[in-house]
Amino acid sequence: MKIRFFGIFAAFAILLSSCVSQAKTESHGKENVAYLQIFGDEYGEVSVSIDGQQFNAKVNDKELRSTSAEHTYKIAPGAHDISISAKGSEIIRKKIFASSGEVKIVEIP
Repeated sequence: MKIRFFGIFAAFAILLSSCVSQAKTESHGKENVAYLQIFGDEYGEVSVSIDGQQFNAKVNDKELRSTSAEHTYKIAPGAHDISISAKGSEIIRKKIFASSGEVKIVEIP
């Protein structure tokens, strides 16, 4: 009798647990990315090399410097070697470190 009662109780517990809806989880937060802005006086577009990866970028006007500048580029957080060239000549070469969510500003002469 005890075994039968235990079997019925176990079956009831399994049946009941299968009816419970599963909890859903969501992840919120900032994406793991940093940002690069380039400011200068004379250049419209420059060639940027970050750790050997090259792309063309527009230069923000130095007089309108703000963290919400028009031309902002996503970069991976961490340490980077950056080189900026215009008209075939290297303007600046430096090492930068950008934290996640940080806007890294590079001023070119």
